[in-house]
Amino acid sequence: MRNHIRRLFLVLAVAVLAGCATPPPKTALTGPKQQVSKVYLNEFVSVPVRMYYMGPGGANFMLFGALGVIPGAIAGAVAAPGLERSRAEFQYRSITEGTQIETIVLEEMRAVFAASGKLTLVPQSEAGGAMLTVSVNQYGFSIPNGFSSKLVPILDAEAHIKDGNGAIVWSDRQRSTPLTSPVEAKDAAAIQQDAAAREAAWREAARALARRMVATY
Repeated sequence: MRNHIRRLFLVLAVAVLAGCATPPPKTALTGPKQQVSKVYLNEFVSVPVRMYYMGPGGANFMLFGALGVIPGAIAGAVAAPGLERSRAEFQYRSITEGTQIETIVLEEMRAVFAASGKLTLVPQSEAGGAMLTVSVNQYGFSIPNGFSSKLVPILDAEAHIKDGNGAIVWSDRQRSTPLTSPVEAKDAAAIQQDAAAREAAWREAARALARRMVATY
């Protein structure tokens, strides 16, 4: 009986993880789409101050509080320090080692949009005011489910194009969540300790999201 209850807890943790790693959607662009053919790619990519991280075993803390197995106040006191410490340590390694997420996303977006044939990326002086801007709403790593000891990249990115008058003529938003990751889960220790492994996973996710975006243009 105890094993069945534990299994139920871990299955429900999948839903908890998916909800926590997915912010509410923004209002979609409405009205007729007006395409531009030449744009300048804005070099500035906004990134949230805090990255998202849910490592192996972390879902148990969240799940106990969510299900009321541990009273909410006690669960928060027990879970918060450990979860925040692991997140902060992971973010510190990500910032101080390897390529930053904003550079990864910008480079992958540039490559995919340039290869699509739908847009020509030009210097700002040649774009006639048209600009493609990319932003990151959320990024990090998470276990894909409560049973896993591996990690998948978390990435929520959006892009929009403004014409020479400053009007948004196209926008799209795509996400890689624990349940919808286009990237195969990798060993947690490798992701935690190897900057190249983190970069490769984030690049694969950013490339997949960029391809989805360009398909809507």
